[in-house]
Amino acid sequence: MKRVSRKYRKYSQGEGKPRAAIILANNDIDAPLITPYSDKGNFLLEIQQANEKFYAASIYMDYNATIDSDFNRIEEIITFTKGKKLIIATHSNSRSTKWHDTTTNNREQQMDVFWQATNCTYLTRKGN
Repeated sequence: MKRVSRKYRKYSQGEGKPRAAIILANNDIDAPLITPYSDKGNFLLEIQQANEKFYAASIYMDYNATIDSDFNRIEEIITFTKGKKLIIATHSNSRSTKWHDTTTNNREQQMDVFWQATNCTYLTRKGN
């Protein structure tokens, strides 16, 4: 987090090098941390400005961990925010031709099934 300008508010949690973080560029936004869903690899904020409110989650999915534990964590966040606006940003450590990789691995196939089962819409971006 050293490379981020000091003029921005940075949120991260846990000991050592955080794997998940959220950066806010607007100081007028109120953003309390939701601690039960935040640790070194997961982070949840309630974003509030004027009459608008939504939740923002940053999730790091460790390649060496079982993906089911990550899915359980995301489902907990979806349940907690049920009926509210929610943005989830993940680093899933998966590979897919959808974002111009040369292959699609089993981890990405599991991600597709999970997002469809949770009725979420997801976006991807090209690159790493």
